[in-house]
Amino acid sequence: MGLKSDPMSVVDQYCHVHGLDGIRVVDVSVLPDCVRANTNATTIMMRNV
Repeated sequence: MGLKSDPMSVVDQYCHVHGLDGIRVVDVSVLPDCVRANTNATTIMMRNV
């Protein structure tokens, strides 16, 4: 997750994939930092972005 100009970034802050229209990645793998708890609630909240 990050800026389009960052070569290590795949999605923006709204989980839209850079360079593709109409596709999102909603998974904790897009988070830039490690979650220190069960990731289920985090993933459910990301769905509502």
